[in-house]
Amino acid sequence: MTFADEKVRHTRAFERYAWDLSQAMTIRDVARHLGASWDTIKDIQKRFLVKHFARPKLKSLEQIAIDEIAIGKGHRYVTLVLDLKSGAMVFVGNGKGANALEPFWKRLRASGAKVQAVAADLSPAYALAVRRNLPGAVLVNVRFVEPLPPTALLRFADVRPATEQHLVVDQLALW
Repeated sequence: MTFADEKVRHTRAFERYAWDLSQAMTIRDVARHLGASWDTIKDIQKRFLVKHFARPKLKSLEQIAIDEIAIGKGHRYVTLVLDLKSGAMVFVGNGKGANALEPFWKRLRASGAKVQAVAADLSPAYALAVRRNLPGAVLVNVRFVEPLPPTALLRFADVRPATEQHLVVDQLALW
């Protein structure tokens, strides 16, 4: 039985303690308290986040939102997929457009998720990708989405795939 991971100079118990402290203290404060370097505490946080959040489960997805954002001064883009029920980010793809979503569609198919509705901007590329990969889902095109606080819970109004396959709204509702 090992008590430490390879290539680290501290025990798992130390990592757990440092992570617990990190919930209430800054990296700098945790490092000072434990007599460790800032880099050590930051590495502990990175390992924890990768272990627990790198590949979220997609099986329970029902309603998602797809959008792209510019990183930095707008020269680099990432495409985001959010679970609208939980508010969790479930995928970040490099670039923008339908190609950036290919790894997501592959994982989604493998998960067996039954996505009922997709909110996306008016991009024809997203509409086509949704139709190809989720033919039974309602596509809600959103003309305008304001920047969202991280805790915002997004929900669709009561939409039914059997009654309407394509909706256009002026703004995504926040409740």
